[in-house]
Formats: sequence, structure tokens, C-alpha cells
Amino acid sequence: LLRAARAGAARAWLTSVAVPAPVRSAIGRLLDASAGNDQRAILASLAKVTDVTAPLLSRGARSELDRLAARLGG
Repeated sequence: LLRAARAGAARAWLTSVAVPAPVRSAIGRLLDASAGNDQRAILASLAKVTDVTAPLLSRGARSELDRLAARLGG
């Protein structure tokens, strides 16, 4: 329930920021996945976010996403 509430709040925030459509879509899927307990879905969604945001992120930011994926078991 808490995860779903946080995902909903993050989705509301996402509507207020200007990001490219592919990034918005990937983050939306990650938010949906994070509301549940399917670790594989979360990791797959995080991988997609990492892929679509790679050209926009610094090396340090990309590294943080990679570390998060590793910590989640990916």
C-alpha cells in the first residue's frame, strides 16, 4: 500500500516536469512496477529507464542507476 501511494505521488510529480516522451513512458512503467512486488519487473523497468536516459545523464548519474540495479539484484 505504501509503495502504491509513493508510486502515485511520483507519477503526479512526473506530470509536472518536462521530459522526453520515451523517458516519461519508461519512468511511468518503473513507477507501476515499483508499486508491486515483482522484482524482475522492477529490474526490467529500471534497465529501460537507464537505457533511455543514458544520453541525458552524467556518468555519475548513470553509475548510480547501475548501483541501484545491482543492489536490487540485477
